[in-house]
Amino acid sequence: MGSLLAGVAHELNNPLAVLTGHAHLLREGAKDESLASRAEKIQAAADRCARIVKNFLALARPAATGARGGVGQHGDPGPGCLRCGRTPTSSIRSW
Repeated sequence: MGSLLAGVAHELNNPLAVLTGHAHLLREGAKDESLASRAEKIQAAADRCARIVKNFLALARPAATGARGGVGQHGDPGPGCLRCGRTPTSSIRSW
């Protein structure tokens, strides 16, 4: 079950990274307030989806104590992609 959740999370992180990047570019290049507001709504929706994906990964990744995983346990900054370690926002910054 954990590897299935991790695979789904990874596949969702890729389009989320694209959405986040395009929303940022749209917001930065917006010439009117209406367009900037739409870009912010897109970003907020992508951020919400990213939190859902992080919750999937927290379920897929057991904590060091053997208990169910969780964000922020034992100094862990939170789950990222199990394959590459990226989160939706970190992959945008690396481009």
